[in-house]
Amino acid sequence: MLLVAAFFCVALLYASAGFGGASLYLSVLSFVPGIHHDSLVLTAMVCNIIAVLFSAANYLRAGHLRPKSALPLLFASLPAAFLGGLFKTSHSLFCLVLGASLIAAGLLMLVRFPHSDDVPPLCLTWRFGLAAGAGIGLLSGLVGIGGGVFLAPALAFKKNGRAKEVSALCALFILVNSMAGAAARLVRLHHIPAGLPFAWLVAAVVAGACLGSWAGAFIVAPVWIRRAVAVIVICGGVNQLATFV
Repeated sequence: MLLVAAFFCVALLYASAGFGGASLYLSVLSFVPGIHHDSLVLTAMVCNIIAVLFSAANYLRAGHLRPKSALPLLFASLPAAFLGGLFKTSHSLFCLVLGASLIAAGLLMLVRFPHSDDVPPLCLTWRFGLAAGAGIGLLSGLVGIGGGVFLAPALAFKKNGRAKEVSALCALFILVNSMAGAAARLVRLHHIPAGLPFAWLVAAVVAGACLGSWAGAFIVAPVWIRRAVAVIVICGGVNQLATFV
């Protein structure tokens, strides 16, 4: 039940900022003994998909999601995430890449996000969208996350998009990457790995994501949530590197 409660809290926090939570799901699951990392990744990615479905829906209802602005990103990230998911990695390499990626993403997220009045509405060029989509998509598929923790800081550095527009775009981006990465792993493995209380975890994610995404889309200022997420992501990255060592 402790694992189920942890998944509920992760979904609640991450969905409120438009993220799926795969990075922290993986960190939590890494404490479960005897589970192969492909099973951990698939479980995390399925929970990711469920969480961001609620986020994308609530941000769309609130008027923050601009689907056309996501086209350059999705055009490049979908095949890149699928390609990344086809690569088979050893457990030690997986922990190294995931840990380093999470620490880098967390540090980037601690950079101050501009206030809504400081930036224009979200508008991505095809040049930026293709480059960011391909790079983040490939890394996301390789380590089994959605990539929102990398996309949000990239948009913040460019001062492109208001806070809730960025959260909405990240939700859609994570959804596409997670589906592509999960599909690639199923193609590579030819089966669904077992060993986790999957139904209970999914139920916890549904409850947490439903509540968190509603709060993020309509009530809570996402900048403070992102900072809390950043600290947690860094801790998860340190845990993965400790596992590697």
